[in-house]
Amino acid sequence: MLRVIAHNRFTHHGNRGGYTQVLPHLAQSAEVSVIDLPLRRRGTRTAFEWWRSRRAAAGADAELHVYPEQTLFPRLVSNSVAAVCHQPPERYLTYRPRDSLVRLALRSAALLVALGPRQAQGLRAVNPTVEFVPHGVDTAWFAPSDTAIDAQRYIVVRGWLRDAKQQAALSDFARDLGGRVVEIGAGAPWISNEEYRRALRDSAAVLLWISNGVASNAVLEAASCGKPVLGHLSGDLQSYVSEANRELLSSPVKVQLATPPDELVHVGYENRKHVLSQCAWPDVAARLLCVVNSTIT
Repeated sequence: MLRVIAHNRFTHHGNRGGYTQVLPHLAQSAEVSVIDLPLRRRGTRTAFEWWRSRRAAAGADAELHVYPEQTLFPRLVSNSVAAVCHQPPERYLTYRPRDSLVRLALRSAALLVALGPRQAQGLRAVNPTVEFVPHGVDTAWFAPSDTAIDAQRYIVVRGWLRDAKQQAALSDFARDLGGRVVEIGAGAPWISNEEYRRALRDSAAVLLWISNGVASNAVLEAASCGKPVLGHLSGDLQSYVSEANRELLSSPVKVQLATPPDELVHVGYENRKHVLSQCAWPDVAARLLCVVNSTIT
């Protein structure tokens, strides 16, 4: 049976979001253990947490290591491993000391799992053995409702610090055009999973500006709830929305925000179909197990 270690840094995703949502589905066909490494203030970790992760991983003889974001995975392991990569490929190619260590680790892996098609191409400069398996979403929980939407209500999910200025400008622009913008996430008042889902369901669209991300819970959850994403998405993130939404994103922001309500509903419907066919967690877990088993076992 495949042995999997998940190094979980992002406990703030709650129990409905984040890549570790794949684990219950992997557990049906694999032996799964989790090392919790919660983020500290400003996204840092203590040295103790790092060494605890490294020692546990080195002693577990696992074939698959699931590491969120920039977490280093150990190079000193007794067998070949696969690693899931979350960052844009250029982050692994810089010559800062920490990124160089990550790059050495990635080169030693038997398999890199990319979460975006463009990321997969870039990662081949580090390691030629790369497979694209998309990020997933709980399509049963994040589902559309039958209630009427507010055509002028938008949701903004904070937290993508690299594009914070553009995201703020997008929100202000929507307000200037008469939209009612509800901000959630980093710095905003805390809301429950149920309140977050209700906010998504009641909105006309989700506003996001992410220029170089690979995968995004916010994009997936919006699409799964049958909502379009307006603003700007990187090439990899556009693979998580429908062709109809990609066409809408190609227009200037002012044109996007002037989209008629019935067209927004149609785009949201296409997004829902897209994630059901590509990004439901059971299917993602099955694809992940398939590529890992075919490469390293």
